Amino acid sequence: MNDAPIIKLTALTSYFGKDLLDDYNRCDELLSDFCCEYCLEVSVLISALRDRCANELLEGADNFIVASHVYERLVTRLQNNTGIMREYAEWAIKGISAVLELIIADSTIIQLPVIDQSANSLTPMASPVALDVIKLPTLIPSEYYENICNILLISGNNWKEPTVWAKIDGHVKQLCAKTNLGAHEIRNWMRFAWPSVEHHYEVQQIKEQRENLEAEIKLQEENQIKEQEACHFSNHINLLRAWLGKLPNARWDFDKWDTFVSSLDSPVNINDLEYCRDNGIANYNEYYKNEDEYSIIHLKTRLVWAKNGDIAGRPMRYDDAMDWVKNLNYGGYSDWRLPSEGEIKFFTKQGGAKPSVWFNINGFINVQRNTYWSSCTDGARSAWVVNMDDGGSNCLFKVSAFYAWPVRNVK
Repeated sequence: MNDAPIIKLTALTSYFGKDLLDDYNRCDELLSDFCCEYCLEVSVLISALRDRCANELLEGADNFIVASHVYERLVTRLQNNTGIMREYAEWAIKGISAVLELIIADSTIIQLPVIDQSANSLTPMASPVALDVIKLPTLIPSEYYENICNILLISGNNWKEPTVWAKIDGHVKQLCAKTNLGAHEIRNWMRFAWPSVEHHYEVQQIKEQRENLEAEIKLQEENQIKEQEACHFSNHINLLRAWLGKLPNARWDFDKWDTFVSSLDSPVNINDLEYCRDNGIANYNEYYKNEDEYSIIHLKTRLVWAKNGDIAGRPMRYDDAMDWVKNLNYGGYSDWRLPSEGEIKFFTKQGGAKPSVWFNINGFINVQRNTYWSSCTDGARSAWVVNMDDGGSNCLFKVSAFYAWPVRNVK
């Protein structure tokens, strides 16, 4: 292990005070800036600071001497809590002891670096540092450190779990091929890269949670607005019917219309109201007559249409729609069928540019702004459909899912 981060941390605590060791995030940032080439050593030191080893060394010291049992306890705890090798844990505890100017009883001590107290620079004077010679695994080369961090970000804070390890196995194998190392050695690298990644992962996780919460709140607000608009629009249609019925000879001018609109509660859907005013309400009785509470007769074609434009409550494939309407018993009748292409196209034209809007304000209910099947096919795979949002027709695959609107002949 290279002692440069210990020397730098000693210089930093001499400049900022030893309280700096309590702020391990700041220590991480400073050491990463000053000792970026020693990522492993920085990670091990920060792991020890996160484990509050500095505080316990000070509390357990007597006349600047740390008892061997205190040292042994901290080494063992650091090793268990972080999963690092014992040699790394010993190096970290000895290094922090040196920064705190403490002596570990019965142990080879890291000598304190000589600091230039007259200078404002945080760079310590060059000084030899005596440290036990420890044989350690290969350090993380700087060119692979980013790869290790990216793998950790993919796996998150459960990277040690077997199920999560399987998730990142492919990335590990690629790195093994690059470095000519085994997976266990890559995993060892990950142990020491994790502390420097953990903070960024936590920030990212909090950000994602906040974004998800904001998206959920926005969706709820949009749904509430839609429900409110639908409720208001229904009330406005009733008021529009009453207003048109009171006009002399059903005539109106723009001043009267502006006065009427200003009397409505917000929100007001001006475009749909104007469409209903011009194309809907005045022409309804010319085309339709209620047969009963379930159906309406189209006077020109003498066809009976279900008042409910979505009895099934769901879109269906063509074959399913044909089977469904064949077995339908609705309003006391069981002779319902799908309309032909010509019947549904002619029927839809009565709704003008916005058929679903027109039908829903003229006696019909639940007419979807979507596509409806006709019974007419074009070969074995396609059938004709009509779109109730804009009135357009097309020939589409039978495996698509669209709505069914039953019709029957007048008896």
